Amino acid sequence: MLSKRQIRRNIKAMAKRMLRGSWGSALVVVAIPLLVRTCFTALRAVIAYMLSIDRMSIYWAYQSSPTVLSSYKVFSVVAGVVQVILTVPISFGVTAWFVSLSDGKKPHASMAFQFLDSAGGFFKTLAVSLSLTIRLVFCTATLIVLPVTLFTVHCFRRAPWELFDQFFYFGHFYYHQREAGYIAMSACILLLGVCALISVCIRYIPVFFVTVQQPSLRTRDIFKASVRLVRGHRLETISFLLSFSGWVLVYSMVFIPVAMAIKGFFSPVYALDVVPLVSTLASLMLEVYVRASTVLYCEYLVDAARLSEKRAHYSVTNLLLDDDPAQEGLTAHPSALPKLEGDLSTFFAQAEHPGLED
Repeated sequence: MLSKRQIRRNIKAMAKRMLRGSWGSALVVVAIPLLVRTCFTALRAVIAYMLSIDRMSIYWAYQSSPTVLSSYKVFSVVAGVVQVILTVPISFGVTAWFVSLSDGKKPHASMAFQFLDSAGGFFKTLAVSLSLTIRLVFCTATLIVLPVTLFTVHCFRRAPWELFDQFFYFGHFYYHQREAGYIAMSACILLLGVCALISVCIRYIPVFFVTVQQPSLRTRDIFKASVRLVRGHRLETISFLLSFSGWVLVYSMVFIPVAMAIKGFFSPVYALDVVPLVSTLASLMLEVYVRASTVLYCEYLVDAARLSEKRAHYSVTNLLLDDDPAQEGLTAHPSALPKLEGDLSTFFAQAEHPGLED
């Protein structure tokens, strides 16, 4: 059997092979949500210019009449809502495009808009996205915000603010054992909360994948299927996501400083819009790679879950296997990353009917 590390390497190698000859289309598809957001940003900038509102000034809220400011705020809120309503289904469509690509097809870029074609798919993506947001906010509030807030209130009841003020008196560090202990405990609680939050939220990584594969499932059943896929693979999933940290670090160290350097050639009025666009191509290439790898990883999770239940038959996909040295692990171990021969409807149906068997 292959190690988890080798499986991750094989998945990422398969993603690179899958994208060969499709990088251009993938960049266009991934750029569609960005273009939508950019259009709305530009629209808000144009409206602000027409109303003589300087968005770059921290005093912009005091530069115009209350009526004009109210109108601009209402327009900004409405534009933000419309932007979300459009980008959410498109994001699911982007995932559908990568799923189709992983099946050996050559999908058209228009597939990114497939969830805008029908009211059912449109509202399903909004419902799933809203439910996911609520779950993430609730987990963050209960695992991080609430414990840290309660402990902070407890600390201030035990030690008045004056003692904490002396702890950093005039910017110098004065050691007070009790106050230092409170701060250390707060840091530990925060760290534990972050770890717990990651452990809980990692279960929702396959939500987009499940929605694309089975859009007929109810929203609650989609999350059940997602949790079921990640069960027993949490650490493996975290390791898979962390394996991209090197690319993120390279991007941060190379492209962001370049963008900040180029920023000096533009007027500060356009800085907020120019800087994100300077390194767009590099960030989109990284996003394409991560999305393709994530789709293949979700398929691996599905196969692993079905294998553990001894259900259905499997065969290694011949989509990407050849004499490439990077695929040596797969060719030597044909059971390492099995590919489903049929669709996934039976598996996902069990999320809705847990007692259903083949």
